[in-house]
Amino acid sequence: KDQSAFTLMRWSPHTLSGGYFAQFYQKSYDEESRIAKEFTMLTPQPVREFRYEAAADKSGEDKGYAAPTFDDSQWKTTDVCVDTWSTLGYHAWFKSMWYRTKVAVPPAPKGKKILLMLTSTDGSAKVFVNGKPIAYSDTDPKKAARDVFEGYCQPASFDITDAVKPNSTCQVAILCTRTEFNELGTGGLLGPIAIYREK
Repeated sequence: KDQSAFTLMRWSPHTLSGGYFAQFYQKSYDEESRIAKEFTMLTPQPVREFRYEAAADKSGEDKGYAAPTFDDSQWKTTDVCVDTWSTLGYHAWFKSMWYRTKVAVPPAPKGKKILLMLTSTDGSAKVFVNGKPIAYSDTDPKKAARDVFEGYCQPASFDITDAVKPNSTCQVAILCTRTEFNELGTGGLLGPIAIYREK
């Protein structure tokens, strides 16, 4: 409270921090809370660490970046909960970035959908699991599935049932492209991913 210059505003019933949270994090927080109640989490902790590689265009599929067998050992690593494109040296990068990680998926009952959630992104995101591209389907049934998800600080879930093998390690690759300008120097993944299934 003594250091309240940028948060507590006595002339307002709301704080700057509260408004910032509502604007940029509330949607993800609400969706993550709903999933935790209505589904079974398969990742005990959200997945934060990825290997990454900048791409001057949307190329990379032709180089095998999405393939499970691709050797990404020379790529640098990032914690998407801490690093932004700006802190990684890509402040004005209006291009693409590839992310790769491996996720252990425990056994799951047959007939239950398995989903992957992107908690927050800046720009478009195309998801691959075990080399297979995963279409994004909006919760609105009137909207058709599409190759990529696009949003800013919004969560998105992908049905990965046909691509993932329970009781195994799966390879997740995500191609992110920055599509709009903002002063925060963000871009790509702004939060962790999680894998969950129907109860």
